[in-house]
This record gives sequence, C-alpha cells and structure tokens, in this order.
Amino acid sequence: MGNKVDIEIVFPALMEYVPAVREFVRESLYAKDYTEKEAFRTEIMVDELLSNSVVYGSDSAQDKVKLDFSFDEEKFECLVEDYGVNEEHKNRLKQVYDTLNGDNHIEEIHKGLSLVKLISDDISLDVTDAGDTEIRVVKYKHHGEDDES
Repeated sequence: MGNKVDIEIVFPALMEYVPAVREFVRESLYAKDYTEKEAFRTEIMVDELLSNSVVYGSDSAQDKVKLDFSFDEEKFECLVEDYGVNEEHKNRLKQVYDTLNGDNHIEEIHKGLSLVKLISDDISLDVTDAGDTEIRVVKYKHHGEDDES
C-alpha cells in the first residue's frame, strides 16, 4: 500500500459545517480513484457520525468536533471525536453501541449508527478518561465485487 492520505478537520459543533466536511471527504476519495458508489457509502457514514456528534455530543457551538481520516487504495479509516460534556448522550451512545452488537431494538433516533455499522467493516466506541466520545470506523474497498448492497 502506498500514498496514504491523512487529514484532520476540527470544526465548531454546528450542523451548518457538516455538509461541507462531508463533501470534502467525498471529493478527497474521488481524487484517490474511489468509485462513485464507494465514495457515496463513505459519505453516508461520515454524515451520520458527524451529525450525531454535533446533535448529541455537544452542548453548545463552542464545543468542537474532530474528524480525523485516512485512506489509500485499500481502505478508509476515520475517527470522529466530540468534546462535549453531555453525559446523557454518552450513556445513551454506549447503550446504542451495545445494541448494535446484539439483537435488541434500536431507537429511531439512532438508526444512523446502525446504518454506519451496516456499511462499515469495523466500528468501535470509546469514551476517554477526559470524557470525550470517540467513534472509529474502517471501510475496506472490495475490489472486483459488484454487489448491490
């Protein structure tokens, strides 16, 4: 593997920034010869993760959201971190994450995270000692596969 691209974006926890960041990710993938389908699926994941982080992980516009992503010819990896102190969100997110790994019902409000799990090849959640929420996602390119899923 070569030519790995690493990018970090930190922005205010406002929904107005999410479309621009999402589009930047998609255009970055096009520049690395990702197909429209691969870029679209990745864009959906990033949109859901950033939207959840802004809406549920932040208490004010002074909070920040960080998207740290890297990609090459084989895979896309990202880390979304919010620095909000919304304890209710952190507890609910842990419950949703546990639900994603089981057969339990997922609340309508967190259907986006189940979509991320469906599209991604790996997803993990961590709440740091400082109280920050981190969600890591890996999506491998599936060369030669023309699936419809």
